Amino acid sequence: AQLLAITLTLPLFAGITGIEQVRFLYPLFVPIIWIAVRWGASGALMAIIAIQLSLVVQVQDEQLPMRFIDLQFLMLTLGITGLMLGTAVSERASALAELATRESELRALLAVAPDAVLTADADGQLRSANNEARELFRLPPRDDSRDFTGWRLDGLLPGIVLRGSEGRATFAGRREDGSTFPAEVAWVRLEAPAPVGTLAIVRDATVRRLAETQAREREGLVARAMRFAVAGELASALAHELNQPITALVSYLRASQILSGPATAAEPRLGDTLAKASREANRAAEVLIRLRDFYQGGSGRPAPVQLPEVLGSVVESIEERLLKAGVEVSIRIPSDLPMVNTDATRLELVLNNPMSNAIDALAVCEPGQRRIEMSGDVSADAVSLTVEDSGPGIPAEGLPLLFEAFNTSKPDGMGLGLTISRSLVRAQGGDLSYRRGSRLGGAAFTVTLPRLALPSAHP
Repeated sequence: AQLLAITLTLPLFAGITGIEQVRFLYPLFVPIIWIAVRWGASGALMAIIAIQLSLVVQVQDEQLPMRFIDLQFLMLTLGITGLMLGTAVSERASALAELATRESELRALLAVAPDAVLTADADGQLRSANNEARELFRLPPRDDSRDFTGWRLDGLLPGIVLRGSEGRATFAGRREDGSTFPAEVAWVRLEAPAPVGTLAIVRDATVRRLAETQAREREGLVARAMRFAVAGELASALAHELNQPITALVSYLRASQILSGPATAAEPRLGDTLAKASREANRAAEVLIRLRDFYQGGSGRPAPVQLPEVLGSVVESIEERLLKAGVEVSIRIPSDLPMVNTDATRLELVLNNPMSNAIDALAVCEPGQRRIEMSGDVSADAVSLTVEDSGPGIPAEGLPLLFEAFNTSKPDGMGLGLTISRSLVRAQGGDLSYRRGSRLGGAAFTVTLPRLALPSAHP
């Protein structure tokens, strides 16, 4: 059609007889403009060359050189117009192609971006959101990806305040279902010539914060383990250093018993007091030896143990504290309580800890209401001993770290008693646990030990 338009306008040259008739050639601008708009500078150049060659042919046939020179002013104007318009069209086409390429790359980049990317207008109305943003905020799918009616930036990020033209901050993100998550947001304000608004990049910080929390917990565990190891070394060193003085103390007490023989007739309580002091010194020496063996990896000295004797020994060792604190102690164990194979000294040390804790806890109770009950129970393969008090019990917030090292509610406590006690029991194949008391309503610590396997009878 463009070639036909040029062909139909070329005969106009033949009717030109004077310079005053050049105005009749103005229709030539129509196909030139049409071709320049469609094909750009290259098409306009080819059309102008074709018209120029046709003009040369006609002038040569009619032998009108003067008319040819006059017509060149028109051809110059026609050429300049066609080339300028064609160049503008070519540059525009090149710019549009580059823009389309960049838009395609941007869409691909947003599609594979690991973070949510949102754009909003100056009023906060959402304009666009990539796939990650839809998944992060659990936005419902839309038929038209550009349709974001009803979605606002401050609705997805409540409380967001964009200070300055760009920045970073942490906000609480809210999903479409109402759930929230910690959101790290980086934003920049869009200014003219781009559409005015805001571009925000959102990242879910849940996993990172969880990793940071776990790292802090691991650091805390390592620190507690190191402190526990230092405490173990200290306990082992103290047990070693104190063993000799206590052994000497026992020797001196025995010598005092012998030397006080004549005086005991006049004062019988002197002999009893020295005997009790000797027993306690021996017991302290045994405790130190067991602790030293435990921290050095020893398994203790398991032997068949009568549990009523152990309970009586524990009560006797803290009898003075019980009387001073006004605490009533009762022992309730079945008559058929079997023997257990364990280290008696370690078991006494373990039971002594909840007894001492119970005495401290009962200080807040009124006199006459301070009670401790020691009970026993038997199952198919284990024997359990429970120390229960009538105190306030362990607060709920303290239960998760109850048996952790260096966790204590006492101002002067080290937080090692329950930790060491549980380790001592578990070294013998048992366990130490806590529950809310069912009889007295306070704290109840239960020591579970395996039953002593009896030898089978042979005919």
